[in-house]
Amino acid sequence: MRIDMQDAKASAYVFPASSGPGHMAPPNKRWKALLAEAGLENLRLHDLRRTFGSWAAAGNTSLPLIGRMLGHKSTDATAVYARLHFDPVKEAMEAATAAMLANRKQTDEVLASLPPLPPTESP
Repeated sequence: MRIDMQDAKASAYVFPASSGPGHMAPPNKRWKALLAEAGLENLRLHDLRRTFGSWAAAGNTSLPLIGRMLGHKSTDATAVYARLHFDPVKEAMEAATAAMLANRKQTDEVLASLPPLPPTESP
């Protein structure tokens, strides 16, 4: 399968229609030919879209930005990418903990300057 890049540049669509203005819907014949040429099976265009979103999330791209990149109308549609990569959460927690520990002396001084708490009554 070969796509004429001159035709592709003239269109605003990734898969321009060959019979007139607009886009192909769906590109089944070309997609199947591409999969056969690549030796792939069971790959959908949507799989590539999801992979793109997943890699964006793994690269610490914000969910609102991923939603805009993928054309999502709701944040619920984009939320699926938040669960795919936990490293940013772990890194943020580690940074906050490190900042707290780095300021431990200052925190200890503030706590030492506070009046003692009254004794608690036993039930």
